[in-house]
Parts: sequence; C-alpha cells; structure tokens
Amino acid sequence: MNQHPIFTKYRRQYLYQATGYSLGLLSRVATGKMPASRPFIERVCYRLGEPEEALFLPDDPPDDPPVDIESSVGQWLRERCQEEHLTSRQAAARTDLSHATIRDTINGTRPDPQTIRKLALGFANGTAERLALEDELLVRAGHRTPRPEEEFNEPLTQLIDAVAGFDKPRLKLMQDVASLIVEIGAKNA
Repeated sequence: MNQHPIFTKYRRQYLYQATGYSLGLLSRVATGKMPASRPFIERVCYRLGEPEEALFLPDDPPDDPPVDIESSVGQWLRERCQEEHLTSRQAAARTDLSHATIRDTINGTRPDPQTIRKLALGFANGTAERLALEDELLVRAGHRTPRPEEEFNEPLTQLIDAVAGFDKPRLKLMQDVASLIVEIGAKNA
C-alpha cells in the first residue's frame, strides 16, 4: 500500500504530538487502511496552522528535534530494564506509568517531561541522583540542552539527599539553624 501524502511531509510522531490523534489511528491513515476523513484533515490543518494544500506537498519536514537512537530515552530505558531484569510491566509499576507508555518509550516514542519525571523518580536512588537522571533524560529526549558540568553542586545535592528523610521537627530545626547562619553571615559582611 502507498503511504498517504500527508506522511511524506510529517512524521507520525510529530502528528501525534501536534494533533493528539493516537499513533495507531495515524498508522492506519498512513498506510491507507483507514481513509483520511474530512474532520481528520481539518483537525491536522488547524493544529499545524497550515492550509490544506500545504499538507500534501513533499516539502521540508517540520522542525522536530532529531532523535539519536543510541542516546534516546527508549534506549536508556531498554538498557536499564535489562540491567535490573525488569519486564515492561514491572517498570510501569515502579514508575507509576502505564505499560503502554513504557512500551512506547522503549520503541522510540519521545516521552513528555512528566513521563521523564516519573521515570527518574522510579529509577533513581535519592534526590540528587533523581535530579541528575531527570536532567539527563530531558536532554536525551530533546526537551532541553545539556547544562555545563560546573552547575551541579555536589555538597548541596548531598545535603538535599540527607534532608529529604527528615521529619517535620528536624526540618524546622534545620531551617532555624540555616536562618541563624545567614543572619550571622549578614552581620559579618
């Protein structure tokens, strides 16, 4: 079967993110198994801000960040599940994501930032590691550029990890001590 002309210009993943149509529906339209209905075309035109004629021209692809398969989130997740001997269902339970989301991510679907946050929460040990992992995965997914290495403050991240397990009275005491240190520093400056 011939591919529908709209998919000559736009990738399915891009249309999925732009229109909200499921990847399954987009695949059926792309392969011709399902006709592109008038509401489908109108919604695509509206969401992309393009006239209908522009959808069918084999023009340059839209600006969609290139995904390097070797450094993608899906590759990372696949390797992590293999290292820890996890099935995709076990990974889903650990991260509070659906099995379908885990499977789609492993298969190359670019996860949104909320999915990345849940992956980092599920696979990291401690707040500092979670923040570093979330940062790495956001870069891998193309949601942002890498930070320079000097932006990470190791003593501060260790302090955050230590304080994360404190109960309310200990946190209050810690806050009072920090306020006192700041006050003394301000008087000596």
